[in-house]
Amino acid sequence: MSRFLVLKRGLALVMVFAGLCGFSVKGRAGIIIPGNEAAHIAFAADPIFQSVGWVSGFDGSQWFTVGSGVLIDQEWVMLTGHELTTFGYSTYRFSLGPSVFQPNTGRSVASSYFVAGSGGNFFNPDLGLLQLSTPITTVTPATVYQGNDLAEGMRVVFAGYGRLGYYPSGELAFDGVKRAGENVIENIGPTAGIAADRIDWDFGPAYGTSSLPLEMTASNFDSGSGAFAFIDGEWQLVGIVAQGAPLRYTVAVRPSAYTSWTNEIIGVPEPSSFMLALTGAAGAWMITRMRRRT
Repeated sequence: MSRFLVLKRGLALVMVFAGLCGFSVKGRAGIIIPGNEAAHIAFAADPIFQSVGWVSGFDGSQWFTVGSGVLIDQEWVMLTGHELTTFGYSTYRFSLGPSVFQPNTGRSVASSYFVAGSGGNFFNPDLGLLQLSTPITTVTPATVYQGNDLAEGMRVVFAGYGRLGYYPSGELAFDGVKRAGENVIENIGPTAGIAADRIDWDFGPAYGTSSLPLEMTASNFDSGSGAFAFIDGEWQLVGIVAQGAPLRYTVAVRPSAYTSWTNEIIGVPEPSSFMLALTGAAGAWMITRMRRRT
């Protein structure tokens, strides 16, 4: 159960708007335990995170790092809605790699979508999609979890870009390096001051609890980062990092809460309709076979 109060979440709301997205090329890519720097960078190179990249916006004169995003299809990227509603950029780009400063190999964005009402707080919807102008075929897209079996205490791993921070001293200079870490699900909404479409995890050292070897909590520029859990024999995308409080906790949107919306945008048939048609066709075929045998 939660070790913090709803009031604490409310007081942190002011920090949220300047907390997880970037207003310029500065920010944080996770608060970690001192001494684990190299291990977090190495972990980010794991194939689990090959689909996690960064999103840039163009203001008419230069590109700015907006946050992160996750490739869920060769032509589609999932991110938070507030990455699209906060800054008002008309042009976006999605890139993959170990650093935001590497020579750009990204894809331009053909169109963008967000759930109505998306905003950077704990209760509004906050999910978006980018359709790329050309597909990315060099990495395997993330498998989006669509079930309802997440549980408190389940291990999650996630990666992001931005300014490194150490607990409890705070941030270092921005370097744009991709780092990954781990945590465990603390709460599944609706509870503890988060909406029904959210999960969260806190930072053990901040609450006097034991730390995981690569424990990390999200902050600026981690909006849109993908949180993965090992389910049914594979790492599946279970959360899109959306909000949080520096050095304290992270809140993520569950993509499974928006499966119908996502499928409608991408053009994937609803499973119920598809299965109904398939079942009907199979049933008709079986009846025909039975009649022929009789």
